[in-house]
Amino acid sequence: MKYIKLILIFICLFLNYKSIGAVEKPLSNSETIVAKSILKSLYNIETNNFEEVCDYNGCFRCSKLSGSISYTVTSINMQNSLNNFVVTQNLSVFQNLNQLIIGEKVELPTSFFNGSFSKLNTLQYLEISNQKQPFPDKFVIPNELFYAIFNTISVPLSPIWFDANINSLYVVKTLPGFKYPNLTNKTSKVGALILTVNHIDSNVPSMNLFPNLRSLTFNIYNEKFQPGYKNFSIDSINQDYKRVKGLGFNFFNSGNDATIQKFTLKQSFISKFKLESLILNGIGFTVDSSIGYLNFSMMSEGGFKLIINGGCDLVNECKVSNCIVMPTLTNPSQHSFNNIRITGCITPSLTPIPINS
Repeated sequence: MKYIKLILIFICLFLNYKSIGAVEKPLSNSETIVAKSILKSLYNIETNNFEEVCDYNGCFRCSKLSGSISYTVTSINMQNSLNNFVVTQNLSVFQNLNQLIIGEKVELPTSFFNGSFSKLNTLQYLEISNQKQPFPDKFVIPNELFYAIFNTISVPLSPIWFDANINSLYVVKTLPGFKYPNLTNKTSKVGALILTVNHIDSNVPSMNLFPNLRSLTFNIYNEKFQPGYKNFSIDSINQDYKRVKGLGFNFFNSGNDATIQKFTLKQSFISKFKLESLILNGIGFTVDSSIGYLNFSMMSEGGFKLIINGGCDLVNECKVSNCIVMPTLTNPSQHSFNNIRITGCITPSLTPIPINS
């Protein structure tokens, strides 16, 4: 009996040892090795255990695998890097990665898109602060990728980004070297776009290629006090947008009228939409002098929201007292109403009048 008790004690101690070892190394060896290498490249630190890898500066988010004592990396955020760093590590070891954020000091090389990228089968969110290296002619985008965001990009945008399953594609700012692709194929996946328009490239893709596009924002950089600036046209955005429900314009400039290129918000352009919301931020649009007011009567009959922030020329140059004409509502209620908000302007003569009031 004494020997049986000793055997049971040894078994318990052994199982406890195995359990402690599992807790001390809950990440797979491959994930641990690559994660440590990335942290050393980003912050010049040597990490020794699971807690240091998964908790250091928010770089890695580790989540417990279902039905297991093991953990896996589900998010990588390289926004706070201390060093300039080109990612050469094999990121495909992170087989449960949902989110990848690349910071300003970090670069994804061409080889990443040829290699690791296509193997990130669970990746849903990709954000790149500054894409400087070109995309390969051929590469595969993970099927699960839903968001792709380029905060700054200075290389031609590959048409492959439009052929994938991506729903939301955001090109926030472009620099010399950027160019939109010539697209010919329709894609039903794209539902939201942010596109930059500036003197570098103002020829946006045809919106007819995106039959399910619902949200569209244009970032227009119209500050003349920029190296190499030349006045450009925004005629390429004058397209058929019948399916778009939310439209936005963000103008980026100094706020000094003398150095800002301005554009007419043409009634012929407004008439192409049946919007639920229109947001105009910054200085850039002037009222169409051919009619002298803003006519949104053709917008959504279920309610239309108009926000004008800082674009004073749109309302100060109106030639009539009823400067803004809103749509007639088919069934006015608490869930169906028109809404106007104008900020950043002193407009004592402005009296926005909905047609149905």
